Amino acid sequence: MRNPEQAREARARRKARREGLALQKSRTRNPGVLDWGTYMLVEPDHNRVVAGPGMSLGEVEAALNE
Repeated sequence: MRNPEQAREARARRKARREGLALQKSRTRNPGVLDWGTYMLVEPDHNRVVAGPGMSLGEVEAALNE
């Protein structure tokens, strides 16, 4: 069974996909770096950042609900 955070992320990914966007998580592996564990919304056709980087999952959900 998934934990609640994984379920929220999966819902946000599905919603972004329905809007023609992709949800990407920061690739940083060092927890001491500011963007560790943050997200951004990307337009996959042009690889253009639409929102973020540095957004929390709650901020991503809010941006997708606008």
